[in-house]
Parts: sequence; C-alpha cells; structure tokens
Amino acid sequence: MIMADHRLPVAYDQFLNAQMSISDFVPEQLPTDRELEEVAKSEKYLEMMPEEWEQAGVKDAVMFKMLFSVTGFWKKEDNLKKHWTGHKANHANFISRKFTAKVEGEDVPYSVTGNKSICSSCAEFFNVLEPKSRKMVRSCPGAVTFGGSLRDVYYDVKPIQEG
Repeated sequence: MIMADHRLPVAYDQFLNAQMSISDFVPEQLPTDRELEEVAKSEKYLEMMPEEWEQAGVKDAVMFKMLFSVTGFWKKEDNLKKHWTGHKANHANFISRKFTAKVEGEDVPYSVTGNKSICSSCAEFFNVLEPKSRKMVRSCPGAVTFGGSLRDVYYDVKPIQEG
C-alpha cells in the first residue's frame, strides 16, 4: 500500500484505487449509543465481518488503554469496553450505509463517532471496505499518532473507478 500527500507519477496510475482529501464535512449530529448498537448488529456487516474482528481479549484491552492514554485520546475513565460498540459501528456503517449525508448529490456514509472510538480507519482509507463507495472518514488514534492524519476532521475518500 502506498499513500502520498502529492500526485504520484503517472506510472503508478494502474495501482491507484482511491483519492483522499481533507473535507469540511461535519454531520448534523452523530448517532446515539442505541443507534450505534443497532448499526453494529446490521445483517450485512455481520455477514461481511471477518470473525477475528470480534475477538478482542484482555491483552488487546490493555494495549488499547496504554496506547490511547499515552497519546491523549483516552482519559482515565475510557477503556475498550466503553468504546467497543463505536469501533464496530464505524466499520459497520461503511458496509450497511445506515448513516449517510448528501455530498455533491451522493449519499455518502461517514464515521459515526469521534476519533477516540474509531479503530483501524486504514480499512476505510485504503478502500478495503466497500471499495467502490465514497466515504467520509475520521482517523483512528493510530492514524493520527503514527500516520500524521488530523484529529476531528473528515477525509473524503473517493474510489477511482476503473474504465
């Protein structure tokens, strides 16, 4: 996978599958906790979800707590259990498209929580989930801390249609 902040040489066009840019998009409101639970249980998401995604254990909870606390995303009262539904709901929304907004006349799914409840935004940035669907994606703490992406902004991920 290659990600660049500038246009790559034309020789790389055959590998280009998405274009990502900072957006001024802000949803009118984010879903409630109950709505997050509902989208995380959507049939389409549960069918497509790799089984391993739901297998977070104690080691994962400790690693998340340490990393997200050190980076300032999580406070003392935050933990994986508190944010687990949000983690699942963000991926689920890009698959089920329950929460969308009109962007340039198109219904576009978006990240449904703040950054601290997002896990693995790279699945959306690199167009792994729903590769032909435009998305408005917020960064996970890892993408902000290690990838240089911005907090509290949405990135417009537009697929490059072949042919």
